[in-house]
Order: sequence, then structure tokens, then C-alpha cells
Amino acid sequence: MSNEIKIIFSDEAGAWNDCHSTYYLRSWMIIGFNDYMNICSRYNFYKSETKLCDSELKIENAGKLLENSDLFESFFSKDFDIKLLITYTILSEFRERKFKNMAYWEKYSGDKNYIPDEKQKVIEAIKYVNFLNIYEMYHINGLLECLDNSVFYRFVVDSPQFVKKDFEAVFNNCCKVNEINGSLNLIELSKNSIGIQIAGVISSVFYRKFHGKQKDVCDRLYRKFSERLISNSKCNTSNGIKKIMWNKDIDKKSKLCNILNI
Repeated sequence: MSNEIKIIFSDEAGAWNDCHSTYYLRSWMIIGFNDYMNICSRYNFYKSETKLCDSELKIENAGKLLENSDLFESFFSKDFDIKLLITYTILSEFRERKFKNMAYWEKYSGDKNYIPDEKQKVIEAIKYVNFLNIYEMYHINGLLECLDNSVFYRFVVDSPQFVKKDFEAVFNNCCKVNEINGSLNLIELSKNSIGIQIAGVISSVFYRKFHGKQKDVCDRLYRKFSERLISNSKCNTSNGIKKIMWNKDIDKKSKLCNILNI
């Protein structure tokens, strides 16, 4: 293994268990350690020179940043080597799946002592297990298959929509299977990490782009981000954007086949 260290920041947009969310999307920003330190220095300079950076970097104030300074665009200038990957799931594909481990409870009526609310709690718990261990796992693997096994990676992920220890177990197992060396740090407060804030803006831009929202701000940022999207055969993507869905034919030897009925 080489002495090279890279940091990968990730944030999501859309909620997997929200019926109003159309997509669940993750941004993955890959950057060298020195480049990230320089970006932090540039950010702190702007923060000291202007009130524009008093709050967190979010899509809501990204427009103001673009109108009043070159800060955000400068992060993606040729000064820094940044690569991006976007993974997303169309949530209707998940919701419409027929899971074997849900079939019984969806039909179950119970006896006279049965509490109806308990049925829904069980169904929600099963959905949680299925999405984390199938779909979120494939989001993670979608990134890991693009990485260099000789590099050490520091994975910095915004607080996930899952129990911390559950997410860590799935993530660490994916790294083991893909033979990726690295450490995982889950960030509770995005304001404590400029990298997470940038990843959050990236995921928001692509999420809103998918929905056709905030075109003026999103289009300008989208063009800048698109220049850094990964495109190679190892990643199995030609444009740095990967649709994540479970494929029984690809994973037919997995224990997951005992969960899904398709």
C-alpha cells in the first residue's frame, strides 16, 4: 500500500422512508489530503473577509455566494484535484419490490389481542433492514469499486438516515469485501466540516436538477460539478452518475435472494 491518503466526503439528498421523496441520492467527493487543507484555508479566508460565509454552505445560500464571490467555483478550479461520483435510487423501485420478509406481515390480521399499530411498526422495521442492507450497501459498493486498493481513504459521511452502528457495520463490511483500506467518520453536525457542506451542496444540486428546480443556481453549479464526474470502465459509468437498484441476476448467489421475491 502506498503512503497516499485521500478523503471522501459524502452526503445524501432525499429520504428513503419519505413517501414524498422521489429519489435517494448520494454525492461522493474524492480529494487529496493537501488539496482539502488548501480548500479549508481558502474557505476560512473568505469567511474572515465576507459575511456570506457566516452560515453553513447550503444550496439556499450557494446562489448568493455565486453572485457575490468566486468562492464556491474556486473550490472546483484547476487548483484542486477533485473527483465526483453520484449514486441514486428511484425510490418507487424500492417501494414496489415484493419482499418475502414483508409478505406475511402485510397479510397478517392477528388475533383478538392483536394491536394494529404493531403491524405497521414491524413493516417499517423490515423496510429499514431491507433498504440499509440492500440499497445503501449498493450505493457504498458503487463508490468502492471505483477506488484504488493501494490508497488509504478517510471516509467522512454526514450523519446517515440509519442507526450509527448499523450503517458502520454495513460500510465496514463493504470495505472488507472490496479490499479497500480506510477509516470511517460519521459527522453529526455538518457545520463542523467544510467537506461535508460542499458534498451537501453537490447532492442538493443534482437532486434539484433531477426535479428541475432552482434552474439558475443549479445549472451553473451543475456545469462546474459535471467537469469533475468520474468516467471510467472500472466504475461502470460513462458519466459519473450511477443508478442503484438490486439485480438478482448479478447477485444470484447472495443470501439476498432469500429476501427478495422477484
